[in-house]
Amino acid sequence: MMNVLRDITSIGDVVQKEAEKAQKTTADLDLIETDMRVVVEGVEMVKKQADESLLRVEEAAKGVEQISTAAQEASKAAEEAAAASRQQAEGMKELAQAIEEIAALADELQQG
Repeated sequence: MMNVLRDITSIGDVVQKEAEKAQKTTADLDLIETDMRVVVEGVEMVKKQADESLLRVEEAAKGVEQISTAAQEASKAAEEAAAASRQQAEGMKELAQAIEEIAALADELQQG
């Protein structure tokens, strides 16, 4: 009978220790769950910031594209203005030659 009592006491001690281990394991699992929630929240925040950054990069790319288009248009306009200026200069040169010819004819008419 003593052996049975001692065995039951021993089993009771083992069960109590296992129950304590189970409580600690449960507490550890609760802590892990809390930590995992924090990690998940952090990951979600990083993803949100990455999405916002991507949106800003896309907007910046559109801005760069618009600037590039405007620069190309400005360059084309400058080329056209330069061509017009060259044509105007040529026209002025021709006009000056015509004036010189008229002046020479006027001199001839006055002398003649």
